[in-house]
Formats: sequence, C-alpha cells, structure tokens
Amino acid sequence: MLGAVILSPATLDPIILEMSAKYRIEPAWIKAHIKQESNWDVNASRFEAHKGDASWGLMQLLLATAKEVLRNPDLTITQLTQPRVNIEAGTKFLSQLWSRFGNMSDAIAAYNAGSPRLDKKTGKYVNQEYVDNVLKNYKTYKTLGTSVIAEAAINTRTAVESAVSMPS
Repeated sequence: MLGAVILSPATLDPIILEMSAKYRIEPAWIKAHIKQESNWDVNASRFEAHKGDASWGLMQLLLATAKEVLRNPDLTITQLTQPRVNIEAGTKFLSQLWSRFGNMSDAIAAYNAGSPRLDKKTGKYVNQEYVDNVLKNYKTYKTLGTSVIAEAAINTRTAVESAVSMPS
C-alpha cells in the first residue's frame, strides 16, 4: 500500500451523507467509526493474523466481509480502498448490525469483534475500550455537527487523554 492519505471529514461529507440516507445510519456514527478505525486514512490497512486476512480503508473492512455485504464476489482490495466503496460497505454493515442487535453498543462491538461478546467476569464487552472510543467519537461528532470543529475537538481530546494516561 501507499503511505497515509488523510482526508478530512468535510471532504467526505457528501459520501457520508449519501450513505447515511441510503442505509439510515447517522452521519456522526459513520464518522465515529472512520475516526476509530483509520483516523481518516484512505490507505489504512491492518493484518488480522487470527483471520489470515486484512482490514482495508477508511472503515477497515475485511475483503470477505465487504464482498458479502455489498454482494459483490468480484470486489478487489483496490476497489475497497476507494472512499465511496469503503464507506458504503461499512455503513451498510453497520445498518445490518443495527438491525440484528437493535442497539448501538452491541452493533459497535460486533463491527469490531464479529459479535457483541461479554467478558464473563466483568459483564463488559471484550472490546469495551473500542466501544467506548467509538461512542465518545459519536457523541463529539453529533454534538459539534461541523466536521472541521469536531475533528479538532476529537484530536485535542485524544491528545489530552494520551498525556493523562502516560505513566510518570
């Protein structure tokens, strides 16, 4: 893959709004996933060793998942990393998970881990930190509304949280 290609939320707003309307998923939720999954990097990829596959693009989808969700067995990695295709696949997948589980937290957990699995000891999601991060991003994008302001606020919050959590 090429190096990082970071796009702003404002650049992607037309696609996000189109997919939001098409699949009935709030734009803030789509943006929250993009922020968490790729930090707006079109070329983001992550090898998933336990699956022998990789996640691709803005919404970090496995190629097999995207092929299934879009019902396109001929979909390629090159196509999946195109913002429109990736955001459509990710948003449609979120919509399917929302329909299946009926609540945002379970859908977020399933998007990341395949299902909303709970830790038997704590009763929390096994990927609780991921779920919490997406929900924080969602609340920020929903509250602030405008992409540029929301992105600046999230970046500031992330930097502050990182600084606070660093060991002394």
